[in-house]
Amino acid sequence: MPWPPAWFRSLLLFDPAKVMPKVKQPILIIQGDLDTQVAPANADALAQMARARKKAAPVEVVHLPGVNHLLVPATTGEVSEYAGLPTKTVVPAVATAIAEWLKK
Repeated sequence: MPWPPAWFRSLLLFDPAKVMPKVKQPILIIQGDLDTQVAPANADALAQMARARKKAAPVEVVHLPGVNHLLVPATTGEVSEYAGLPTKTVVPAVATAIAEWLKK
């Protein structure tokens, strides 16, 4: 099997800037501030692209402090920390953010 596999290669080649102008729906972006796989600044850049759309639907960014890429509490956010995390459950703030956003 060639590395990387096709599904992973498609993730690496995906460019949200090319797709964002076509998205008509409101957008909620939830970002863990300890995410070391996707830098938190990327959430803000994505929101900026979304707000630049013609007739832009609402865009909201929620930054969650103390939360990693998996949206669970973390200390460093590094992948090497994942196995030793005492809690592997998504923080309640994620569900709260989604529920509040849906109410809007």
